[in-house]
Amino acid sequence: MATISRADGAVGAHRVSFIPVHREGKDTPEAVRLAVSVPMSLDDLTAAAWILVDGGFPLDELTGPDFPELVVETVFAEGGFRIDEVREELATVSPASMQGQVLALLRQRVCELLDAVRAPRQPERELVAVGA
Repeated sequence: MATISRADGAVGAHRVSFIPVHREGKDTPEAVRLAVSVPMSLDDLTAAAWILVDGGFPLDELTGPDFPELVVETVFAEGGFRIDEVREELATVSPASMQGQVLALLRQRVCELLDAVRAPRQPERELVAVGA
């Protein structure tokens, strides 16, 4: 019988515990525990929440104590590249569009539920290679 491995995490002051997607239904024993602390902007957290909503999770159900767990689980399952990709896509959404209105509502919900610091979106910087 497989032992269910749970991962522990936090979003700000919100502690969470979840089953990591790569361990679901596995019967191999844990070898080590990996611990990381990942800096996340409001735009990163909103992108993680957007992935949930875009995948069919009802916006009105993104409330309460389960929300931080859903965000951490999404970041872990989707990865940093996906979060970055979605964040960039969301930067192009017109605030006047229906998608923009949903995004504004979602961003507000992220601020409220995760005690995220509201900050203006930072402009992207162009990477320049130095020396050769």
